[in-house]
Amino acid sequence: MLIKTDYFQYFCATIMENILVGIIKFFAHIIEDVAAHSNLKKAIIYSFAILSICILILYYLTKDN
Repeated sequence: MLIKTDYFQYFCATIMENILVGIIKFFAHIIEDVAAHSNLKKAIIYSFAILSICILILYYLTKDN
């Protein structure tokens, strides 16, 4: 029973890691698009807003109950 639990925890951790990496890559792509199509001041503001949202999502996915 302990071995199955360890594999399940590893499986869940791997899935969580893949989800977090995907979210970070998605928001990085959005930031690159905004920076390419906007002036510098607007791109910096949008980038900080998107980064804040990403950090909030990361916090809620990784916090303990």
